[in-house]
Amino acid sequence: MQEEMADLDRRLRDATLDYGKTAGFRDGDGYHDETANLLEGEVRKISGFWGALKFLLYSSKELKPPEQFDKVDLGHRVEVELPEDEDVSGLAHVTVLSSGDVRVLSGEFDQKSEILVSDKSPLGIALLGKKVGDKAKYGENRAFIKSIGKANVFEDE
Repeated sequence: MQEEMADLDRRLRDATLDYGKTAGFRDGDGYHDETANLLEGEVRKISGFWGALKFLLYSSKELKPPEQFDKVDLGHRVEVELPEDEDVSGLAHVTVLSSGDVRVLSGEFDQKSEILVSDKSPLGIALLGKKVGDKAKYGENRAFIKSIGKANVFEDE
């Protein structure tokens, strides 16, 4: 894996150098300007993807199902009552994951009835370690824990 990452770093560096050389030829002749613009767009796209991938590889904890269900931990789907939350009526399901995993999976949750939080968020911090029946306080809000289960992201396991 380290070798592949070093290769991608080299390829990105080469593409950046090619772009720099081509950008120097911007002289209004159309061809060079268009080529420089295309290369610039590709370098930006590759840089963005590579930066996101490196962040995920280095910051995300391995996503694995929880082994216990007595206390809230990473990978749990917690059924909670959020009485102060105007966007949620009744019960909500909160999935607690690492920050890196939240970035990857955030589009899979509607953030109303199925709420995804990281272990670094105020609600995530408040829920971690709590048991069924406990009250978790975060800021001026409260969450009453009704049940603890495995997060939906592990449905196939």
